Amino acid sequence: MKRKLFSVVLAAAMVLSLTACEKKTISDATGSVSSASAEASVETSVETSTEASVEASVETSTEASVEESGEEEFSVGDVESDVYENEFFNLKVTAAEGFSFADSETIAAIGQYTADAFADSDSDIAKQTADAIASGATITDFYLADEDMITTMNLTISSGKGLKPSMVDALIDQTIPVLEQTFSAQGFLNVKSVRSTTTFCGEEVSCINTTAELPVSETETVPMFVKQVEIIKDGYVACLTCNTYVEDGTDELLKMVTKLN
Repeated sequence: MKRKLFSVVLAAAMVLSLTACEKKTISDATGSVSSASAEASVETSVETSTEASVEASVETSTEASVEESGEEEFSVGDVESDVYENEFFNLKVTAAEGFSFADSETIAAIGQYTADAFADSDSDIAKQTADAIASGATITDFYLADEDMITTMNLTISSGKGLKPSMVDALIDQTIPVLEQTFSAQGFLNVKSVRSTTTFCGEEVSCINTTAELPVSETETVPMFVKQVEIIKDGYVACLTCNTYVEDGTDELLKMVTKLN
C-alpha cells in the first residue's frame, strides 16, 4: 500500500510539472544533473531497494546567453542533515520533529517504482510521467516524510522555457483535469481538484487543492488531502507537493518552507 501511495503522490507532482515541461532534460540544461530515478534498480519494495546509483552534480555554465539575459544560473538544491536549501528558487526547508529527508537511493527507488507502475498504463499522462522520470525531464529534488512515510512533501523540477510567473494560474487550470484523471485512474474516489490560494513563505499564492478518498477495504475509505504550489523562474518550474491523510495537514507542512534569503 505504501508503494502505491508513494507512486501516486509523486505522479501528482510530475503531472503539474509535465504540463509546463518542454521536451528537454534537466541534465541538458545544467550540464550534468542526473535524474534521481534514472539509475535506480528496484526489487520488491522501496524500503528494500539498495541497488540505486544516483549522481546529482551541477557543472558551472559559462554560456554567454545567461549573462546577457540577466537570468540566474540554474542549480538543484542540497540537503544537509535536516535542512534543504535551493539557491536558484530561494527556498529553505527545515524538517520538523518526526520528519526526515529521504536519501538519494530512496528517492531513486520511489521514482523508479512510479515509472514502472505507470509505464504500462493506458493513460497518456501516466506514460508521460514514466518517460519524464526515466529521461530526467523532471527530477525530484527532495522527498520529506514522517516516520511512517505517509505524510509527505516533495519538490520536483522541470524545464519550462517561455513560461513566466504570471502564467501560474493558467498552468494550474490546465493541470486540474489531468490531475483528477491521474488520481481516479489509480483507484481514488470522489477526486476533486480546485485552484485556490495559500500562504507560502509569507505571501498569498495560487495553489491546487485536491481532495479524494482512498479505499482501504470494500466498505471503508480514508480521506486524502494534497496541496501543490508552483514556482516559475527563468525557464524552470518547481512544483512543491504536500500530502496528508485523514486530516488536512498540508498547511502545517508548508510552514517548514521559508525563503533562503
